[in-house]
Amino acid sequence: MFSSKVLLENIITQHNSQGKTFFHIDATYKLLTNGFTLLTLGTENASHNFRLIACAISAHENTIAYEEFLKSIKRALKEFYEFDWKPVYVIMYTQCNKFYISNFKAHSMHVPYSKSYKR
Repeated sequence: MFSSKVLLENIITQHNSQGKTFFHIDATYKLLTNGFTLLTLGTENASHNFRLIACAISAHENTIAYEEFLKSIKRALKEFYEFDWKPVYVIMYTQCNKFYISNFKAHSMHVPYSKSYKR
């Protein structure tokens, strides 16, 4: 995972200003020549401006890769800020040009998908 304390603070800022946290997560393949996946995670402020939180390079795009990515962010927030990250919603984009907004089970870091919308 690649992040910094300043980027991690975007989660805390969102929580303090909006009372709950949500995040956007996405993966891309076109940026890396060896076929690895670049996972990106961010949030947005009240003006809907995207705020990067972290990136990770993974050999796989599967549930385990996403869970480990999210757990590492949760651990970093706990270690550096004693902040217990409990996101409420996740927004995830798919290859079908749809995005999903769903409830997020922070205790297990499992991402269930529920409702899809066209961009």
